Amino acid sequence: MLSQNCTPNLKLRLDLVKNQLTVLEEDSLAGLPALYTLRLHSQQQGNGLTTIHYNAFKDINGNLTNLWLSDNALTTFPHGVLSEQQYDKLVNVQIDHNRIFNITLYSDRDFPPRTKTIHTKKERAFKLWKSTPYIATLNAAYNVILGISPTDLCGLQYLRDLKLAANTLLNSQTFGDGTVDCLKRLYRIDLSDTSFSLVPTMTDMPNLRELKMNRCDLTALQAGIFGDLQLTHINMDGNKIITVENNVFPPSVIYIFLQSNCFRFTHDNPFTNLLNLKYLHLGHNKIDYIPDTAFHNCTSLRTLLLHRNNIGWLSKGMFKDSPLTDHFYAYDNDISCIEDGTFNHTSRISFLYLYNNKLTRLPMGGDFSSKTVVILQLQNNRFTEIPSGVFEDLTITGSSITTVRSGAFRNTRFGKDFDLRGNPLKTIETGAFDSSTFNMIYLQGNKLTNLTNSVFANASSINGILDLGMNEITTVASEAFDGLTSVSSIFLNDNDIGDYPTAALANLGIKHVNISNNNITELSLVAFRDQNDLVTVNMTGNRVTRLRKGTLSNLANMRTLLLSNNLISYIEPGSFSGLYSVEQIDLADNEIFFFPAMENLTDLALIDLSNNHLKTFEIAAFDELADNKAFMTLYVYEMN
Repeated sequence: MLSQNCTPNLKLRLDLVKNQLTVLEEDSLAGLPALYTLRLHSQQQGNGLTTIHYNAFKDINGNLTNLWLSDNALTTFPHGVLSEQQYDKLVNVQIDHNRIFNITLYSDRDFPPRTKTIHTKKERAFKLWKSTPYIATLNAAYNVILGISPTDLCGLQYLRDLKLAANTLLNSQTFGDGTVDCLKRLYRIDLSDTSFSLVPTMTDMPNLRELKMNRCDLTALQAGIFGDLQLTHINMDGNKIITVENNVFPPSVIYIFLQSNCFRFTHDNPFTNLLNLKYLHLGHNKIDYIPDTAFHNCTSLRTLLLHRNNIGWLSKGMFKDSPLTDHFYAYDNDISCIEDGTFNHTSRISFLYLYNNKLTRLPMGGDFSSKTVVILQLQNNRFTEIPSGVFEDLTITGSSITTVRSGAFRNTRFGKDFDLRGNPLKTIETGAFDSSTFNMIYLQGNKLTNLTNSVFANASSINGILDLGMNEITTVASEAFDGLTSVSSIFLNDNDIGDYPTAALANLGIKHVNISNNNITELSLVAFRDQNDLVTVNMTGNRVTRLRKGTLSNLANMRTLLLSNNLISYIEPGSFSGLYSVEQIDLADNEIFFFPAMENLTDLALIDLSNNHLKTFEIAAFDELADNKAFMTLYVYEMN
């Protein structure tokens, strides 16, 4: 017996979960007047708790509010023990995942064998729900309830949340029309994972707002099935619904979930005139055609999910009354055409997913002009060019884009990343990115062969990286980046560039340049002119043959110089003068035979000269490093 003398204001929570209890006998819990929450769920012995004797609880009723008996092996609701005293504060009862077949039965299993006469006497006096009239949440899901009659629950006049999901024997016959009509305060009912083939009739229920019938056997929704209900949430995903007639849904509805059915539009206006509808999920269905008036006068519709259907086109005017500001999903369809003007009525679509379709062009009726799109996904379509528009976080990888036209992204603001990787993109025209702001631009892995003048125009800016690596670029026009007021890093690696693009990179305030794995053979004396902010220069894997004094002299802020795997044989004395901030110099895998003195390199920590042809060093080549506390590593192994 558990008991405790408690102060009146104390709220006691008793957790006995995952123990070995199978039977609660007389006075198992007694003298706990402050008990607020009792958790007995998930007993581990055998199948769990099977029996609660009628006298197992004593004087725990005064403040008991929450009772958890879930995940056990009870076969009936514990009316025996709960009818011994009045439980006026009990509002939350969780008896899900048991073996309950009847929620009204006053069972003799709750009485020991020698007390059967007591059971008979008490059964005559028993009044259903009289001792627990204020239950507001009753979770009896995942049981084997055989049926519920229209009077079974009427003693629960304060019930707001009724969960009967996964009682597979419940159906339109065992839970008939009007079964819950007496529950005037009921707010939510969950009949999911049952065997209903029809929606049960419910009338005169002024507070009912949420109905869940997911994964039942519904095949059609007929006009008028919700009667006078003022439902706001209707969840019916995972059924077999083919037909939704006109005038099915109440005007009050805000959320409709019909995904994973067999739905197609057999009627033109099942959703028309739902003024309060904000969220409609029609994904994973069989829709191949959308009537032009299907969503007319849905003036609050912010999220429309149509993905994984068989839709072939979207027409202008189809969504003209729907703001669609949050989500529009139409990915994994057969859409080959979006008419010009389909989306020109809205100024914002946060998430617009059109990937895995058959689009060859984007609409040009103002659909993406003066609009904020946080994420637009268009990958795996059949695009050949990109029209003008305003996008944020653009993802078009895996398409067939070959050309970005002039003005394609005029006056755009990209909040995150602009991504065009992995396309057969060959041409970016002059002014393609005009007066635009970006975070990152990823253009690597395309088929670009040259960068024309003024691709970026009229004060465009990039906060982070412009990545043009792994293309087929041979030339970078001197004014390729004109109009680009700022950029942190430019990657031109793994192309076929023959000359360092001095003019193109000048006066950009660039900090990092990666032009590795190209075919640059010479660095002129003015190669890094007007690139004073450079911190990293990566020219690994080119064909540079020598370094001349003065070439690097204006790179006072440079910290990392990477020139490994070139053909450098001669470094002119004084070549490193002016590199006051350099920390790492990598000259490995070249053909250097003579190495000059290192002058005024006060921050140098590492120099790599491994795998060269070194024969001689200039006198006192490393003397100035003797007092350099930062210098730690010199690699000179495997000289040829």
